[in-house]
Amino acid sequence: MAILSRNSDEGVREEVAGNKNTPLPVLARLATDRRLWTRHRVATNPTTTSSILAILANDKSPLVRLVVAENPRTASTVVATITPHLATEWNERGRRRVAEIPRVPVSVLITLATDPSGYVRCGVAGNARTPARVLARLAQEADVEIRLGVAQNPNTPAATLRQLSEDRAKRVRYAAKLNPRAGATLAAGIEAADVPISVANALARNTRTPPETLDLLAEDTRQVNGLMVARGVAENPSTPDGTLMRLAMGTSVSIRKLVSKNPGASEETRAAAALLGTKRPTVRK
Repeated sequence: MAILSRNSDEGVREEVAGNKNTPLPVLARLATDRRLWTRHRVATNPTTTSSILAILANDKSPLVRLVVAENPRTASTVVATITPHLATEWNERGRRRVAEIPRVPVSVLITLATDPSGYVRCGVAGNARTPARVLARLAQEADVEIRLGVAQNPNTPAATLRQLSEDRAKRVRYAAKLNPRAGATLAAGIEAADVPISVANALARNTRTPPETLDLLAEDTRQVNGLMVARGVAENPSTPDGTLMRLAMGTSVSIRKLVSKNPGASEETRAAAALLGTKRPTVRK
């Protein structure tokens, strides 16, 4: 790797920079490579240390600094230092990515909540760190995607969710009613088939979705972009074991396989899913 990292071919150096087996001293040297995409690959390499990421945090390219801020191995103090500048100097797409960083400072989210781009404000609406008062204001936006983000945000206060549960857009109404902070009253009487499929699919794959909601969606066989809602429930580690057992006894081979691999399933449930094999047992008459 050390020899390849000095290769005159920029593409070769880029591949070395992205290889998880590249030694740390080599990654440190490539962090100062003249090619932007080589430095970018170092910043996204899962083995890059926080000390190397700290070096890249001062990179001249805002794209490199952005991926440094997105990297979970980057120190929180470094994220807090570089994101305020990225929130103002980067383009619309970049500012949206800043708004979606899980550890972005609250002060940056407050700034981006007034961004002229609705696309950026939508990112703020979906960030769990966004303050409740900001979410309440975003819930008044004309853009349905922004209101949907607020309705799905686990930090949205109950009062705002009650307001959104009467929203003119069906997707927003159901997302608000099924939000973990909405309470049982808003979710009462909802049938899985009534939930807009995009909302159901997102809830099925969200580890914060309440157990009773996951149980509701376990029978949903609708598909969006080739993904069945019930499959999301089957692979969600937060799904109750009783729900997983019911899915393990179902007719779908792919869902039973997902249940058998679910880390939240009990040994009994995983065994039941595996026992059925790839085919349902047949009963001879």
